[in-house]
Amino acid sequence: MSGFHFACERAEVRGMPIFLESSHALPVVDVALRLTTGAEFDPAGVEGLARLTLKTLRAGPRGMSEQRTEERLAGLGARLHVSTSRRSLRISGSVLARHLEPFFELLTRLVRAPALRPSDLARQRREAHAILIAQLDDDDSLAARHARKLALGAHPFARSLIGNRASLAKVDVAQGRAFLDQHLRRGNLTFGFAGDVTRAQAEDLVARHFGDLPAGRSKRPSMATPKQARGRHIRIVDKPERTQTPMVFSTLGTHLTDPCLDSLIVANTVFGGTFASRLNGELRTKRGFTYGASSQLGRAEKRELWSMQSAPEAEHTLACAQLHLELMERWVERGVRQHELGAAKRFLAGSYAFDVETPSKRLEIRLDRHGAGLDPDAFVHYPERMRAVTLKGANDALRARLSPEDLSIVVVAGAPRVRDELAKLRGVRSVEVWPYTRPVD
Repeated sequence: MSGFHFACERAEVRGMPIFLESSHALPVVDVALRLTTGAEFDPAGVEGLARLTLKTLRAGPRGMSEQRTEERLAGLGARLHVSTSRRSLRISGSVLARHLEPFFELLTRLVRAPALRPSDLARQRREAHAILIAQLDDDDSLAARHARKLALGAHPFARSLIGNRASLAKVDVAQGRAFLDQHLRRGNLTFGFAGDVTRAQAEDLVARHFGDLPAGRSKRPSMATPKQARGRHIRIVDKPERTQTPMVFSTLGTHLTDPCLDSLIVANTVFGGTFASRLNGELRTKRGFTYGASSQLGRAEKRELWSMQSAPEAEHTLACAQLHLELMERWVERGVRQHELGAAKRFLAGSYAFDVETPSKRLEIRLDRHGAGLDPDAFVHYPERMRAVTLKGANDALRARLSPEDLSIVVVAGAPRVRDELAKLRGVRSVEVWPYTRPVD
C-alpha cells in the first residue's frame, strides 16, 4: 500500500469551512457541526458549563419537547449525538439521504434556538453527579484522573470536562444561553458531510441555515507549556480492600507539531502500543502480574503526557511498579531494536486502513486535524510517515523527549499496605496519600 487516494473536497461559505467525503454507495448522510469553543472556555469555578449546556441543548429546540424531538428524529431515520472536548463542542448525526433537508433544519433549530429548559438542565446536572460518583467506583478511571491532576497540576490540560459538584451547582440556563450567544459566530463554526451528498447540497444547507450568523471568532485562552516536576512523585489514592492495584506512570511527552512525533509513535508502539509489546510481554506474558499493560502517547498543541499503566494483583504491587520503572529506563536509554522497529512500522502503516475505511471515519479525522490547526488532508500520508522512521530517529527521540527520572506515579490501593514499600522505589522524592472519596478537582 503506497498511499491513500480519496476525494477529500473542501469548500467555504461566508468564512465557514465545509469538509466533504462523498460516497453514493448507500443512501445515508453523516453530518457534523463543530463549534470550536469547547470546555477550555469554561470560566474558572464553573467547570462543566460547556458540556452541561450542550447536553441540555440536545433535549430539543424551543417549542418541541424532548420526547417530540426524539420522535421527529426517529421519523426521519436519523440519529443525533453531542460531545464535548477541551477545544470544541460537537453535534453529529446520521440520516437517510432523502431526509437530509428536514434533519438539517432540526439540527439548526437545536443550535440556534435551543429550549434550554431548567428541568432538562437539572436532569443533566444529576447525570453529571452520577458520573462523578461512578468514577469513584471505577479504579482505573480514578487512577487516570488522578494521574493527569498530579502530573499537570493547575494546567488547563488537567481541567475536568464534567466539572465538580461545586462548579455544576453554579451552572444555570442564563449562563448556558450566554455561552452560546457569545460563541455562535461564523468564524467558530466548521461543518462536515459524508456519504450520499454533493458539494452543492452541503454549501446550500450551510448558507441558508447559518449564513446570517454574525461574523467573528472567539479568541482562544492563552496557554503555557506544561511543566514536569523534577524527580519521581507518588500519590496513593487510598482505597482499602483492593484485590488489584491500578497504577499509572506519567511524564511529559510530545506535541502535534513536534519533529520527533512520528519517531515517538513508532517507538511507543514497540514499548506498549500493542498486545505483543515489550511492556505487556514482560508484565503479563512472562510474569503474570497483570491482565494487561500498555502505554499511550498523548499529543496536543502543547506537550501532552506520555503514560504507562497496568493493574497487577495486590500481592505484586511493588514488583510490578519496580519492573515498570526498569523497563522504561531500559527503553529510553538503550532504545528499540531494528526488528522491533520494523514490526511496529508494518503494523502502524498496515492497520491505518481500518482508521480510514469509511467516509465518516475520514471526515472525523479531517475535522480533528482542522480543529488542531493541522493540514486536514495530510492524513493520507500517515503510512508513508511511519515507514520513513529510522532506528536512529526513534532512539534519539526517546532520549530527547522522555525522562524516566521525572515521573508522576498514581497507585489506587490501601495506603497502609503499600506506602512504605513504594517510598523505597529509586528516585522517589515524595509520597502523598489521597482518600479516594476526596474530590480531585
